[in-house]
Amino acid sequence: RATRQKKATNIRLVKAAEKPVLPREQGVACAIKESFGFVQCADREERLFFHFSEMQDRDHQPRVDDEYEFCVTQQGQKRTCSDV
Repeated sequence: RATRQKKATNIRLVKAAEKPVLPREQGVACAIKESFGFVQCADREERLFFHFSEMQDRDHQPRVDDEYEFCVTQQGQKRTCSDV
């Protein structure tokens, strides 16, 4: 049935958007729950939240005292770990 809506055809990617490179930080897991944890940062007096979905190695089971490298991202008023 005709809806008179326009549609795009012959679409091609000209240039992919570049993901901004964020500085990497280090820290140690200080608390682990069922699907998230907290990292004590090495360079600041701050504990940051991380979700297991942000982990690069999805097969790794996080444990307290594991050392991690990560990016810090701002989500609203809070900073969190990403790309762990």
